[in-house]
Amino acid sequence: RFVTNGDMTEMGSASERKAIKQGLHDTTIALLEEQNEEIVDKLYNKLSFMEGHMVGVGNGNHSFEFSYGSNVEQLLAQKLKCKYLGVMSITRLKFSIHSSKRITKTYVQHHGRGGGRTTGGPFNAPAELRKMIYADIYAMGHSHDLGVIPQAILEMDSNLEIFETRQLICRTGSYVGSYKDGVSSYAVDAA
Repeated sequence: RFVTNGDMTEMGSASERKAIKQGLHDTTIALLEEQNEEIVDKLYNKLSFMEGHMVGVGNGNHSFEFSYGSNVEQLLAQKLKCKYLGVMSITRLKFSIHSSKRITKTYVQHHGRGGGRTTGGPFNAPAELRKMIYADIYAMGHSHDLGVIPQAILEMDSNLEIFETRQLICRTGSYVGSYKDGVSSYAVDAA
């Protein structure tokens, strides 16, 4: 199964999108919308192998918003025939290990915030989700970091027996078109 965590394109932040749209003519906005629909088509062509295997498509903070009320991720979810998850979702994932064993895991997806300049810094924000809701897996994007930190926790079963289990704190990474020879970019300039 696949899930996306937003920022599928590099459209700019919410404040940048607002500033751009305030001073543009309708024809320019229509051109931007056409370009972003083409971007979604290209993205769909690259991700179409996931169709039928998607948990859903999450939203980010660099999403283009169309004048008809949808955004890039909603359009992509339609094309992939899956759920649009928004900025945060909670999903129960059911797995069949073999014919007699099935397991269920609770998966929390949040587009995310923050990053951090230290090695462990990017994992603080997804770890904070543990204060809001119990889950087996916490996955957060937004930063461009990628990794998993397992956390041991204690639980109690219906017989009042205590046992140890694990939660996974994940940074799922986000696309960043960071380096093109001779071209300035956010990721290069911010380094």
